[in-house]
Amino acid sequence: MARTTAAAAQTTDGAQVAWVVATPSGQQLVGVAPDGSTVGQIDATNKAILRSPDGAIFYALSSRSNGDTSMAIIEMYSAATGSLQQTITGWALPLGNARGFDALDAMSSPDGRSLALLHQTSYIVTPAAYQVTKKDRKGGTRTISIDATTIINGVEVIDLAGARSLDYFKLDDAPDNLLGGQVVFAPDGASLYAFTAAGSFTPSVTAIQFDGKGLHTRGRATDGQNGRVVSRGAAALRAETHVQPDSRTLVRVVGPTVEWFDLQNLTVSGTVDLPAPPAPALAKPTRPATLFSPDGSRLYVVDTAEGAVGAVDLVQRAKFGSVTLPGIGASPLAGAQGAVLSPDGTRLYALQSDGLAVVSLPNLTVIGHWLPGVALRAVRLSRDGQTMFAVGLTDNRVYVLGADGHAINAVQFAMSVYSFAA
Repeated sequence: MARTTAAAAQTTDGAQVAWVVATPSGQQLVGVAPDGSTVGQIDATNKAILRSPDGAIFYALSSRSNGDTSMAIIEMYSAATGSLQQTITGWALPLGNARGFDALDAMSSPDGRSLALLHQTSYIVTPAAYQVTKKDRKGGTRTISIDATTIINGVEVIDLAGARSLDYFKLDDAPDNLLGGQVVFAPDGASLYAFTAAGSFTPSVTAIQFDGKGLHTRGRATDGQNGRVVSRGAAALRAETHVQPDSRTLVRVVGPTVEWFDLQNLTVSGTVDLPAPPAPALAKPTRPATLFSPDGSRLYVVDTAEGAVGAVDLVQRAKFGSVTLPGIGASPLAGAQGAVLSPDGTRLYALQSDGLAVVSLPNLTVIGHWLPGVALRAVRLSRDGQTMFAVGLTDNRVYVLGADGHAINAVQFAMSVYSFAA
């Protein structure tokens, strides 16, 4: 997972370009400008992608092994043209053996000057520690060797302006990597929080202070110890998160529940069950879209498969409304990309069975219907809120609309187009 800190709407050319994920071979990102022209491509095969807070730069993250060490590779691309601007190499981490590997989560600082990386490094403790016999396709058997490994969790901070790694901080070891993890920057830019799973898959959190030069531990908590509740579900390690403007509380959506996490005391401080969808329950292969208002005071949960929008007041910690969208609901494939908020927080756009529903906020009133008759799978707004981009469900088109819903262009792709990049 790779995320960027929320920022105010920007007006740089690159910030207004939508980048779609296309798959002719591997994974390519293709830029679509507000006039419907394509502006460039970025090769994102086997890379995690996130965007700078101002929308002008893409970071493509990967890891590269060099014998028995691994390091993060950060490629910086222009969001206006797709051209490679710079490549940064991170800290060299030991793998114990060339078969070790490194998984990454990342988040940019609010000012866009730093990048925090959560490393989950598979370290080979004992090569070929176990022998396992398996049947092959011809009815015979073969013996394979399995390494004994441990997962080393660590946080690294990259100075993007100086193109260098500032520091690496080891957190803990874990028996495996089934639960994943994430790193979160607070709005103050000086506090980092790493959520990981150590020993018996138990969630833990480490509070780290970043002084611009190095990393220092401020505190640590493990779920179930000393009265701390790090999470009420393992899915929190992959949840959508938002740190409130005062940098004291983190809000995240874990399954059917909104959690408030106290960043000072490192424990869950409250929960609210998400609004029940008014439409009949349907199978949901992907999670709903979770949208935080620009000021961090409200959360909108959009289940496009059910055709429902629910709202939670994050200050009062209470549900305050819901609305059923017209139609029978959009494709469940839409998931997290099935809805988007306007930069000023006054409009919500959500996929429905055909086209887009326009919802007025915060009163949750449906006030419009765009692209009627067109089945869609993903939607994205330009950073200035003046251009809407939508990916067709099966026609490999990107529809470009103006701020009032009028059609600007429909870009036909020869390759398969599935979603939007960060």
